[in-house]
Amino acid sequence: MTQEESRQLTLLQTRVRQLILAYRELGEENARVTEALRQSRAENESLKARCLALNEEMARVRAARIVEVCSDDAKAARERINRIIREVDRCIALLGA
Repeated sequence: MTQEESRQLTLLQTRVRQLILAYRELGEENARVTEALRQSRAENESLKARCLALNEEMARVRAARIVEVCSDDAKAARERINRIIREVDRCIALLGA
């Protein structure tokens, strides 16, 4: 083997070692990125579930407010009707007197 061939073989071995090292580093980085992706997906699912729960709670609160407003409106309407009835009763009493 000539000196040039020996030098090229050494250079090839060095580059193969560098490739192997780069391959291992990329494998480790891939594992880290895959784990980060898994965690992000889990967090995303958790946030979706929380969003759905909050939307349901918001719908219940809106429904409760509607019932509350309806109850207040019904109470105000009853009071108004009672006032009108009392006024009509007074008018009838004044007409009968």
